[in-house]
Amino acid sequence: MADIQNPSIDSILDNIKLEALHLESQGALQVADQPVKVALDFSAWASQEKSFPVKRCYYVYEFLVYDDIEFVRNAYLGLLQREPDEVGFDTCVSSLRQGGSKEQILLNLLNSSEGQAAGIGLEGMHTLTNEIPIKSSYHDSEFLVYDGKEFIHNAYRGILQRAADEVGFEEIRHYLESGGFKSIVLVNLAGSAEAAEKGVTVKGLTGYKILRRLFLLRFAGAFVQAVYRKVNNAWRDVANGRVDALQRRHLDLWNLTNRAFTSQQTWISDLTIEDFQRKEHSAHLVDALQRQYVSLQQVIEEVQADNQELRSTLNDALALQVAQHRDMQLTRNDLAYQQANVQQLIDQLATHESSASQPLELPSQDVGCLVATHKNDRLDAYYVAFEEECRGTCEAIQEAQSVYLPLLERAATVSPGTPLLDVGCGRGEWLQLLGEKGYACQGVDSNSVMVERCAALNLSAVKDDALSYLRSQTDASLGAVSGFHIIEHLPFPVLFELFAESLRALVPGGLIIFETPNPENLLVASHTFYHDPTHRNPITPTGIEFLARYAGFGETEIMRLHPYPDDAKVKGMDPLTERVNGHLCGPQDFAIVARKPA
Repeated sequence: MADIQNPSIDSILDNIKLEALHLESQGALQVADQPVKVALDFSAWASQEKSFPVKRCYYVYEFLVYDDIEFVRNAYLGLLQREPDEVGFDTCVSSLRQGGSKEQILLNLLNSSEGQAAGIGLEGMHTLTNEIPIKSSYHDSEFLVYDGKEFIHNAYRGILQRAADEVGFEEIRHYLESGGFKSIVLVNLAGSAEAAEKGVTVKGLTGYKILRRLFLLRFAGAFVQAVYRKVNNAWRDVANGRVDALQRRHLDLWNLTNRAFTSQQTWISDLTIEDFQRKEHSAHLVDALQRQYVSLQQVIEEVQADNQELRSTLNDALALQVAQHRDMQLTRNDLAYQQANVQQLIDQLATHESSASQPLELPSQDVGCLVATHKNDRLDAYYVAFEEECRGTCEAIQEAQSVYLPLLERAATVSPGTPLLDVGCGRGEWLQLLGEKGYACQGVDSNSVMVERCAALNLSAVKDDALSYLRSQTDASLGAVSGFHIIEHLPFPVLFELFAESLRALVPGGLIIFETPNPENLLVASHTFYHDPTHRNPITPTGIEFLARYAGFGETEIMRLHPYPDDAKVKGMDPLTERVNGHLCGPQDFAIVARKPA
């Protein structure tokens, strides 16, 4: 047990350690007299190093480590959260230079209306205001730091939470001046009914409560007080000596820390200078690289422009080559067809000469037949060239026609004995696809060039008029009849007979499949239909379906096919836009599919 005038060396060391840790955590350990470096262009770094942290709570020593102008500026920044005004700045600096205290300046700022409005916390201020903070629990050491009137005032303020009354104040003052002990005063106040009502507790008084009881003994009390006073005075002398030694050690430690901090700051400054030089060198390298990059970009753009020009030239040359190759192929096909016709004529003449003893004199009827046979040769050759140009590749046609294969599979009427007849078989794409799928089929076309192309592909096709060939077939001899883009070429009487003959020649359950341009698409009806000069007139789905039913077919179906791609449609989802897209970008073709009743 010790009076505050006789603090224990352990409590002093603990307080110093706690304060040192607190200052270190707050970054308050700073040295005011840092060595000045050579002036360089580090204004931004220097201002950052000297900047004072703005926050909501400080410890008092965070301000006290600064001096003069720097102290005033940081006090304003911390407590008022702003830069000092000119009048206040001059007043505070003048006060310091005339011997005023930093503590008083902090108190003035903290207690000003602006400081109270800012509400900045400042721990450790009770040591400056000489008033203990109001709270519900204390340790006796918090009171024992005060002496005389300040001790009495703070004891009443903390334990009874009021000012001392005159009688109580005078009694305690007289007791202390006559050699009394502050700890006994704290025991008396803390044990009062008023303190119990306030609910304030003071820790560290247990031993003094026992000592107070000894002091109250009639005979031994005075002796105990005298002995305690001597022991207390002796302990105080020892403690003061230890405190002095500890202060000297603390000063040495502070000086050592100061030198280490100064050395560290110098090292950091040197590193910063070196870092600045590296950054400056890096900036020069970046500038050089950027210039090289710009130059390289220019070269790349020039090369790309040259490549684009070369690509355009090559594309033009390729397009010309493709066009020339196509024209040459058409010419070759026409030449081959004409050569075949000439050879056929030569063979006919040679046969006639070898069998005749008289000079060659062709009867007029033979000449007429020969003329009739070959009068459309040039038109046939033209139509072959037109198909090559406009109809599309064989692969594309077969992909589009594959949609009909499931119909044949479900009907199950095509067999070697009842084949499918494709009227107007053309280049034979459908016949070739059917053969690959294992269906028996036969083609007929009036174009001799088309028939010869089918024969070259080992496809079964004959040159004949479609209706005439159908009429030559026996009843119920065909499994299906198909025709792709043929019915729009026929006069209506021929079309009417084509449906009738198809019904007769089909087996029960046999199918007809006729595909034709779809006039519901306005672009087809008004434009693309007329690409082919041999087209007669568009056929509507309604008209052809009625013709099929009228001819005797049942289970009729219209399949609408091959719409324009989505990127050709007008953008929008409203009903009008959808209707426009339906008329302009809808299916380009449709097919009539009908079944002969069983």
